[in-house]
Amino acid sequence: MNDEEKKWHDSEPVVPGGESIFGVYCQQGVCPTLRLPAKCPECGQVAVHMFYYDFGRGRGGGWAWCSSCYGWGHGSAFIPKWWTNVPGITEDMLTATPVYLDDVRDSIDEHWNDLLDHMVSLPPVDSPVGMN
Repeated sequence: MNDEEKKWHDSEPVVPGGESIFGVYCQQGVCPTLRLPAKCPECGQVAVHMFYYDFGRGRGGGWAWCSSCYGWGHGSAFIPKWWTNVPGITEDMLTATPVYLDDVRDSIDEHWNDLLDHMVSLPPVDSPVGMN
């Protein structure tokens, strides 16, 4: 593990029995209505970013991380139908720890938000339950 990877930590629930960054954003179904960056459940900063990579047939990986406190989560995922891979990011660039993804977070956020801007009939969601 290099020095850049060492500063990152697996996101922990904010309160016992609570949710991690990955859990709050990826497992509560708010992804399709969430503009990025979003508020971090760990440190409270508006520095959470999300990314999917579709390996094909709707299966891939999902990442959620905070650029402020370096909490992160990653896992296998069913890729949402609305998602398209970010141009220029290829599978060989990805690791579980979001070191590279954080370097290109602005373009990831722009891609995410552009996809949302082109979707219709989704109710707005400001933040996940318990994050206001």
